[in-house]
Amino acid sequence: MASGSLVRRRSLRDLFDDTAHMFEADLLGIAVLTGIYYGVVFILLIALLGFSFMSPLAPATEPPGLENTLSSGDEVSPVQVIIGVVGFLLAAMAYLSGLIWLVASRFSGKPSLNFEDALVLGLRSIPQLMGVVVVQILALGSLILIPAIALPPLIFVTMPVAVWIGVKWSFALHAVVLEGSGVYTAFGRSGDLVKGSWLRVFGILMLIGVALGVLLSLVGEIDTSGWISLVLTVVATPIQGVVVTLLYGDLRARFDERQPLAESV
Repeated sequence: MASGSLVRRRSLRDLFDDTAHMFEADLLGIAVLTGIYYGVVFILLIALLGFSFMSPLAPATEPPGLENTLSSGDEVSPVQVIIGVVGFLLAAMAYLSGLIWLVASRFSGKPSLNFEDALVLGLRSIPQLMGVVVVQILALGSLILIPAIALPPLIFVTMPVAVWIGVKWSFALHAVVLEGSGVYTAFGRSGDLVKGSWLRVFGILMLIGVALGVLLSLVGEIDTSGWISLVLTVVATPIQGVVVTLLYGDLRARFDERQPLAESV
């Protein structure tokens, strides 16, 4: 069972061991939160695209009339796109914040939250979380898209900068949810936590991303229908969320250890 404190030093092995303990302790809560999130995403996709987005998963030999269900000639308007993006972001923020609360609760000495309480607590931070995400999208997107369109060779300069900033801002959402930070202060707080551990954080995030990417690629070669890859993607979502939240706890512990020394100097 998950126990102990969220805020403590963790080795790479500890991160993965505690992630496994978290799933053992509250698999149902994680599954329900993830199911609600992907259910909302599925509804949004149907509202925007009908069932056409499922065409890659359709069997090679379709029964008569299925092609009419899977394809709609209607074009998606800009307004629909905006509504869909905002809806997706709201669902993602509610899910991530709920998952963060669930993990923090399981690694505290207080009575553990159930998934409903975690989701309600997460919803309270939605305005600040949306502000953080909008800033991240605009800042990092500008560093990547503008050079790629206007001056492609410049991307070799701006891409490393975007990666550096992205890693420094990796825990802005956690600062909002667990520390009550505002939009502006969340980025500074995340940068303070990552300070001195940038390479370690980058390495762990890359390890998770590459491992899941390679696994999905291998499965995609074997399962041409795409269904297994879809299931793995759904399963991987909470795994990443739990690992990053535990990494936040590790960085908090390291920051708290540095702080008394910094204040005494």
